[in-house]
Amino acid sequence: MINPTVLPGRSIYRSTITAPPVTSCSSSIPLQFQLALDRAEAQGGQYTQRSRRAPDHVRNMQAQVEQAQKDVDFNMVNFQRQEQLIANNLHQRHL
Repeated sequence: MINPTVLPGRSIYRSTITAPPVTSCSSSIPLQFQLALDRAEAQGGQYTQRSRRAPDHVRNMQAQVEQAQKDVDFNMVNFQRQEQLIANNLHQRHL
């Protein structure tokens, strides 16, 4: 899907980071290593953020499980009530 506020062929992001000019083949190797290092550091930062958010995610999942158990318990009580009404012939009859 194309974003209607961005015209085709227009850039939506322009990086302000510029790489130093490469003057020979031998100088391109350190730049490649630097770029690989930068990428690895960025990925490391992402993993750090994920690991810091993990306890919150676990608590959220535990709360969802607890709520689901409460829903099951509630629905079981309603089911048992309906069974009891049917057994006593007191259930609502549709005309």
